[in-house]
Amino acid sequence: MKSSNYILSFLAFVVVTFANNASAYDAPFGADGIFHQQRSSNAIAFVKYLSSDLKHHQFAVVKMLKGKLPASIKVTVDNNEDAPTPLLKKENTYLAFLRGTMFSARTGIYSFPVGGYSLKPVSERGLAQVEEVVLDYINFSTDRKALAERLLRHADSANPYIQYSAIRDLTTFTPSNRAVAESLAQKLKAGTIKVADVKADVVEQIVKFKLTNFSPVLESLVLNANETVTVRGSSFVALERLGNTAAVSRVAPATVNDQSGRLRRIGIEVIKPR
Repeated sequence: MKSSNYILSFLAFVVVTFANNASAYDAPFGADGIFHQQRSSNAIAFVKYLSSDLKHHQFAVVKMLKGKLPASIKVTVDNNEDAPTPLLKKENTYLAFLRGTMFSARTGIYSFPVGGYSLKPVSERGLAQVEEVVLDYINFSTDRKALAERLLRHADSANPYIQYSAIRDLTTFTPSNRAVAESLAQKLKAGTIKVADVKADVVEQIVKFKLTNFSPVLESLVLNANETVTVRGSSFVALERLGNTAAVSRVAPATVNDQSGRLRRIGIEVIKPR
């Protein structure tokens, strides 16, 4: 009797522990982009938000892009703070990356593979473009070279989520080469890359492939007070890594005299005597 009680208590402990940690996961770099979301899900759809309770969000399925879903689904509430669920508005449309179990067809309950990263709001005007891009990821999921060619076309999209995913996935999950890096650097020079996070990714590609002819672009980024500290700081460090001491000297005052303490620290670290 004591033995069976011990076993039941242990099983209860395991269940509770698992439940408390069910949404705890280590998302890799770039997990909020489409590439990782697509490979982590077994269903992708446009959905409309209907309602929520303490355990589930309810959605109506508008259009399937991958896999199969019933007309209405419930998605387990995910409270992971590292990937918070976006603010849900009734009747708004979202791109949902979903993971089902063997019981999902019967229960209608699914989960987000990477928390709130797996749900993206989509405007009615943007549905067709987002669908085209997601289908590129699905159709070329086993051919990363072909996928890279497709993503390069989307890298200067006016849709921030598409631009972010295309460039972050190009520089993280597809084969990198000098030609792709040069194409991205040209887009950065032309000003068509607007998303700050991926501007820094392109700066890293300039350094990786030693594209010294784009040093003037890096200088302009450092001097542009409208750019984020991350973009300005990474561009300044990139000039040093490229060995362009003249450019470093020209733009150093813009970093060490800036209002941002973080940028000042980056500038001082770069120019201090070694």
